[in-house]
Amino acid sequence: MARIGVDFGASGTVIGISLRDDGSDTHTLAPVSNLIHLTEQGDRITGQDVITSGLVQSDSTARHLRHYVINNSPVLIRAGRQAGSYQQEARNYIVSLIRAALKEQCTAYDAVFCAPADAPEQYIEWLASVSAEAGLPSYTIIDELFAAAIGYGISPDEGKTIMVIDFGADGFEVTIAILPGDVQEGFPSCRVIGKAASDIGGRVIDGWLADEVLRKNDLLSRCAEDARARLIIACKKAKEALTYDKEALIHVPGMNAGKDVMTLITWPRFEEILQMHDLTGTIKCTIDRAIAAAKNRGYDLNRIEHVLMIGGMSLMPAVRDTVLAIFEKDMVYSDDPRSAVAKGAAMYRPDHGFIRRVPCDYGLKWWDPLTCRHQYRYIVRKGTEYPTTRETARILISAAYDGQTYMGIALYAIGKNRPDNRSSGVELVADPDRGTRCIELPDDPSAFHAERINNANPTFLVANPPGRKGEVRFELEFSIDSTGQLRLSARDLTTGAYVLENHICAQLITSKKTET
Repeated sequence: MARIGVDFGASGTVIGISLRDDGSDTHTLAPVSNLIHLTEQGDRITGQDVITSGLVQSDSTARHLRHYVINNSPVLIRAGRQAGSYQQEARNYIVSLIRAALKEQCTAYDAVFCAPADAPEQYIEWLASVSAEAGLPSYTIIDELFAAAIGYGISPDEGKTIMVIDFGADGFEVTIAILPGDVQEGFPSCRVIGKAASDIGGRVIDGWLADEVLRKNDLLSRCAEDARARLIIACKKAKEALTYDKEALIHVPGMNAGKDVMTLITWPRFEEILQMHDLTGTIKCTIDRAIAAAKNRGYDLNRIEHVLMIGGMSLMPAVRDTVLAIFEKDMVYSDDPRSAVAKGAAMYRPDHGFIRRVPCDYGLKWWDPLTCRHQYRYIVRKGTEYPTTRETARILISAAYDGQTYMGIALYAIGKNRPDNRSSGVELVADPDRGTRCIELPDDPSAFHAERINNANPTFLVANPPGRKGEVRFELEFSIDSTGQLRLSARDLTTGAYVLENHICAQLITSKKTET
């Protein structure tokens, strides 16, 4: 099946499209800036249109979209009486990009989303909601490091050590990681063993160029904010042109008392500006700090096999030359930094070449009145390969009291024993007469640590007619799909009808492997 790869990055989004199942016919679309401006009329201006309209610094412009979504920020984007959350606005934005990318296509697409290696569970769930709203038939999530390796054509052999240098608009980051190989617990994810970052990114360099223009035109002390915003846009274009050309003209109409400002920046002068701010030293220092972090964890880095450069600023000759001065030329991959991640995501085949396994046990929790403690009925065991070809468990559910209409499914991830053998405290228990009471639970050194995983989206079975105490009412069948979602089919044994079919109960596979 054809696939779409989505790289929702720190400052921009790149979409890759693979028309063949083997990934041989893969291309990427031009990067789009992650910017959303909300107007007082409730309209949205997005991407490059925000930049050309001079609205980047507006209080009603959402920047750093991914940062706010990953951190589940409650901050709202506001314009007059209009307001929107970063989560919803970013979701609508990415969905619009996906739909625009597939507008001319007539086939169905699976989606492969990229995420940071240490992305929290709620961000994985947010990506799932993007896929659902875009109407994509299925989705998979892989981490950005793994996607970059695939995009550069590197075989994901287990144990290979890679360094990923990400130089984007918002900063410079170096990550050292070990490729996962062919067996996965959770989503395909590298194991991060060293990491370091600097806040110097493309936007900072744009500011350096802007200061150069203002100094040459004697405007450093008398430049209005809106004029500087227009100048930054022109400097960004010049910086990109200097990646390929020997010189670039920075032209800002009407900037100086109604007069145009024009400044020619040659490549030698651009290099001098970068040297003045010690960009080379920053790159070397950040790489050294990442290596030191890995060595402090006991890793021998004499066997770094590949150095992958991603992010738009990695196209700059000064950046490439600095990296090539540190590592052997054959180790460094730098010919496709803007699109390598999206391309790798589109090339990734979720159902081929990888054995994916469930990272822990999962079960249903129920109260045993005979032992006065909770018990667990396992429905998925750790190490189960997915997607499953048959049900992982088939169980029967009985009514707890006469007239019971709703029967809840309490799903738990079951881990190791409690580390400190503490008492479980008190438990709220429902009585057959529909009352509730608190009971004190005894100390139990062997008790499992279990975490409820479907609190936010509980599943209830509706018995119609209501059940009778002790009556076996529902037959449940559980399975896991290719995206790591636990699915449930429930049949009412009284009526013979299915009350739920292939219902999504919970997202099981959300873990990321990161060394701490």
